[in-house]
Amino acid sequence: MDNITPSICVFLDGEPGAAEVLNDALELVGLERVAKDGNPAERLELVLTHLMPRPQAELLACEFAEHVMPIAKKKSSNPKDLKKILKSKRSYLAGKVEFDVMRKLAASALQGWTADNSPDSFALWAQWAAALAAPKDTAKSAQRVASTELEWQIERTKQFLKESHDR
Repeated sequence: MDNITPSICVFLDGEPGAAEVLNDALELVGLERVAKDGNPAERLELVLTHLMPRPQAELLACEFAEHVMPIAKKKSSNPKDLKKILKSKRSYLAGKVEFDVMRKLAASALQGWTADNSPDSFALWAQWAAALAAPKDTAKSAQRVASTELEWQIERTKQFLKESHDR
């Protein structure tokens, strides 16, 4: 992963030819050529689902869900409970919480959820998706909360990758 981090970041930026350069880098490290030109949401999805190690993508999904919490003001959900869900998810990824605990917390994230296409609804769905290990769904739900969310997610993903690369 470390050798291809710069190529992934350029790919996320959507630079012309970046998909081909990334595919060459993937091939050099023995990975499948999966990058293709696409819109920003498609590029982010590809990074989250195919190029990042699953635990890293899940940690990033927690950040995506957390980022939209202040925007959502759902009266039936308690922000402290939502923070608890994400904290538990991080503990689960660190091996400190059992999956059954996460499954119960994921179910609690949907209490008060209604399919009304409101920012609140999508923010709650993002919490649920993060708890259930669905980075792609978390990202997409959070993007529905605010028009600038995709741009923020791409920048945060690049920063996250660079931080991981520097460790």
